[in-house]
Amino acid sequence: MSTGTRVFRWRDRTALVHERGTGGTTTVLVHGIGVARLYFRPLTERLAADGTVLVVELPGFGGAPKRPNRGRPPTIEEHAALLADLLRERASAPVRLVGHSMGTQIVADLAVRDPELVGGLALLGPVTDPAAPDALRQGLRLARDTAGESFGANVSVFTDYARTGPRWYLRTLPFMLGYDLRAVLPRVAAPTLVIRGARDPIAPHGWTAQVARLLPRSRLVEVPGAHHVVQYTNAAEVADELAAGVP
Repeated sequence: MSTGTRVFRWRDRTALVHERGTGGTTTVLVHGIGVARLYFRPLTERLAADGTVLVVELPGFGGAPKRPNRGRPPTIEEHAALLADLLRERASAPVRLVGHSMGTQIVADLAVRDPELVGGLALLGPVTDPAAPDALRQGLRLARDTAGESFGANVSVFTDYARTGPRWYLRTLPFMLGYDLRAVLPRVAAPTLVIRGARDPIAPHGWTAQVARLLPRSRLVEVPGAHHVVQYTNAAEVADELAAGVP
């Protein structure tokens, strides 16, 4: 099993790419707001047993540098363009793209703009639910979710929050809240798996069911007992669903 970290420079930005495994299907994991690679560790281990896994730390998140443009993080669309160029350079297309939370917006945007790069898509805990369109209501949902997550999941999340820092988080937040995922989903050609924890207050049932309906080809999965960080707490179930794909 291979492992290593690469630096990917895109325009004036820098991302980090952590690679595990070899051969098989290439799966690319894209994190949500504030976090980075740490909360993907259990899922990465599962997937790397059967193929190549690329865990991307987007510019400014986790260990990826914020400079030179410290004042403005990339938009959702810029993150998608960066990821597309990374895949053209570093991966054998098409790949399986897995996005969590804000990462679902990024991978969906990429799937519409560059469909030839994407063989399959998975949206874990998609955002943003129109019933909670502002920072206050999202913050309240995040607090509820944190209270229900496992100790290990919270340690991973808050460690990456500390590495990212509140300024980068808050400057990224308007891009996430302003992105219209519903307008993008009907144009996604790739078969798409939509996964949520059955107790996830950030991506509730009604919203994720709407996400699945808007996609031309999808399957909705709700993992019993899980919250928002389902890929950490229920990595085995998520890996099994990814392997099953969309009929």
